[in-house]
Amino acid sequence: MKENKETGYECFHCGHHTVYWESDFDFEDYGYEGEGIVQNCHCHHCGADIEYRIRFDNEDDEGKDKTA
Repeated sequence: MKENKETGYECFHCGHHTVYWESDFDFEDYGYEGEGIVQNCHCHHCGADIEYRIRFDNEDDEGKDKTA
């Protein structure tokens, strides 16, 4: 079994920097709309399971002036 990689994230529950990456899934796998990744992490200090949702911006919006 492969060892999990330390993320450098701080655990929101206990504040320790012992959060390790476990897996990534597409938004589609979780039934979310749009494009993005759901990253699952785990704190080895307090045992918290953490889910980060990272939404990808629509490429058509890149470079457009948002104030116009």
